[in-house]
Amino acid sequence: IGTGVQGQNDMKQLVKLPGVEIVAIADIYQPNIDAALKIAGPGCQAYKDYRKLLERKDIQGVGIATPLYLHAQMAIDTMDAGKA
Repeated sequence: IGTGVQGQNDMKQLVKLPGVEIVAIADIYQPNIDAALKIAGPGCQAYKDYRKLLERKDIQGVGIATPLYLHAQMAIDTMDAGKA
């Protein structure tokens, strides 16, 4: 959740890990979404509303790379959705 500079840097590291697949991203800014989809690769779904991403049953973990004032609610929502 959050695909700006920090989110993209995180994604670049995650895609190098064996067994990690980025299946969904969420952001409200289309240029960030476009750049992040290139990093994630084919099959990644983009959402403008992060809560839609959290509804997916196939997602096991979520990273949050948004401005700090947005973190708390997103983290609470992520945990309420049963995601790590």
